Amino acid sequence: MHIKDKINKRILSRILLGFVLIIFAILVFFLLSSRKPPLESASQQPLKLLMAIPAAPGSYQVTETGYGTMQSEFIIKISPEIGGNLTYLNELETGDIVQKGDLLAKIEKKDYQLNFERANIKIETNKAEYASLEKIIEYDKSVLNSLAEQLKLQESDYKRSRSLYEKSALSKKEFEASAISYFQTQKAYITGMTSLAERQYRLTLVKNTIYQAELDKQDAELDLQRCEIFSPISGRVESVSAEQEENVSIGQTLLSIAQEETMMVYVSLTAFQMLNLIGTYESGKTNGTNWLKMPENIECKIFWTDFPDNYAWEGKIVRVKDFDAKTSTVSLAVKPETYIGISKTNKPLFEGMFCKVIFTGRTLNNVVSLPWAALQLYGKIYVVDKNGILREKTANIISSSSSDLLIPYNFEDGDKIVAQQMPQGLVDGMEVKVSEIEKSWK
Repeated sequence: MHIKDKINKRILSRILLGFVLIIFAILVFFLLSSRKPPLESASQQPLKLLMAIPAAPGSYQVTETGYGTMQSEFIIKISPEIGGNLTYLNELETGDIVQKGDLLAKIEKKDYQLNFERANIKIETNKAEYASLEKIIEYDKSVLNSLAEQLKLQESDYKRSRSLYEKSALSKKEFEASAISYFQTQKAYITGMTSLAERQYRLTLVKNTIYQAELDKQDAELDLQRCEIFSPISGRVESVSAEQEENVSIGQTLLSIAQEETMMVYVSLTAFQMLNLIGTYESGKTNGTNWLKMPENIECKIFWTDFPDNYAWEGKIVRVKDFDAKTSTVSLAVKPETYIGISKTNKPLFEGMFCKVIFTGRTLNNVVSLPWAALQLYGKIYVVDKNGILREKTANIISSSSSDLLIPYNFEDGDKIVAQQMPQGLVDGMEVKVSEIEKSWK
């Protein structure tokens, strides 16, 4: 009986404990259900702060940058037209400026002066002989004229004497005297004619000798002038390849001068850069032979890379040099025109100067300029609307440079574009805070 009571008490205590636990669970349930639901995690944590810029439309000129080397299209090699000892050479160095007419070099004149004197003496000597021959020829002609008249008379006398002799009206002795006189005069006339012809031939030779001597004199005068070498153009010395007292020959290069007026910077741009600058042909305005428009109305600024702030020029594209299909690059010839550097001394252009050229091309309207940091993965950008909600968009890039990219304006009022790489955990539709930044990338 006693054991049975103990068992009943244990069962009763367990029933009471279970009942109490049930009552406690019910009370906890009602207590929890009566409490307000917890706030959303977004309201419990501070909103993420993003750097952004206002989505404002604007107009932008497309710029592209290229690099190239300054080259002259007109380089003159200065060389002597005569040979000899170089007695003087202007103390010029590579890069020095020369003006048209500057004395560059001198060659020893002695040999050419002697040639001039010899030619002069030859002219004077032959002129004297020519004058003497002219007088002798005139005398010979007068003598021959007299002999011709005398011969004519004696011939008539000879014919008359022969006729009389044949008729036995004249003695043999008288006939022979008439014949001898006639033939002697005839011989003298023939001898005189021969001598006159020889003297006339000699006169022609002397005349030709005088002419040749005058040519030699002119050559000697030219050679004397060629002993002094002057600069034919204004320009910059590219190289000096001779030394004073050197024995130079005809055609040997003494120095080279590049004409600054023909200086060009040859810059290669990719086909994409050219299209970015000038755009493509509008529909119906091309004959199909070119896919690039002529580079018109493109501003160019040239900077010497060694001192870009000090030395700069405005220039223009004068022509398209060539197009390399293998590398898809266009080579442009850019001519410097106006000096715009801050240095007071306009440093002359020289061959081999390495330059940076900034091209300013077409104007794009109703576009937005963004820093490259705004471009997210897969060509996306993020926009925060006026309510602070983050939205994802595709960036349709229409132009770009090393510092920025341009996209069409396709936004709502109050939109701001995130200008940084997106932190992890932010997705489309979340609420964020925005801190506007100033434009500093272009």
